[in-house]
Amino acid sequence: MKIRVGYIVIRTLRFTSWFLLALVLTYIITGYVMTGQLQLIDPKTALTIHRGLHVPLFVMFGLHALGGIYLALRRKRWIRW
Repeated sequence: MKIRVGYIVIRTLRFTSWFLLALVLTYIITGYVMTGQLQLIDPKTALTIHRGLHVPLFVMFGLHALGGIYLALRRKRWIRW
């Protein structure tokens, strides 16, 4: 069975969208904890988590954006594969 590129891209988009949702919510919550508006965890721990989320956010956003761009270009028939 041959797996098509479109199938892989769609699966990647679905995975990255849910992962991005979790990352962004965590990013927002840790931001509120750092400013003192929420008291869920220690502000220093929130700062550490907040800083650690930069790279995963950029990577997931990049994958998500590239997948969407690929599908849009394919839909417009600007690319064939």
